[in-house]
Amino acid sequence: MSARAAVAREEVHAGGKRLAGLADAGLADAGLADAGLADAVLDDGAPAGDAVLPLPDGGALCGISTLTSSLLVQTVVAEAVALLLAEGHDAPVYVSADLPGGHERNALLEARFSGRLHGGGH
Repeated sequence: MSARAAVAREEVHAGGKRLAGLADAGLADAGLADAGLADAVLDDGAPAGDAVLPLPDGGALCGISTLTSSLLVQTVVAEAVALLLAEGHDAPVYVSADLPGGHERNALLEARFSGRLHGGGH
């Protein structure tokens, strides 16, 4: 069992919910849900080889999974925040520091969660 699978299994046994993301075409859900390692499996839809531009020699280039995975994650975040707000909860998420008050809001979040955040790869 891979280290990721072991961590996922521990989290599930502790009552946590797990989302699994796939970036390889044809893996379906790779048995993650059936094995109890994920409550939901998200596939980014990238083609086999993660390349969308075939070359005459049979190779391919222009990886797409970075874009599709980013879109998938941001869609999940948007839905989660919408659900929190609809239920009247605060959404403790970073906002753009380029917007008025953004930096200050983010600094408050950092102070609120200071014991749970890692900074600069430490």
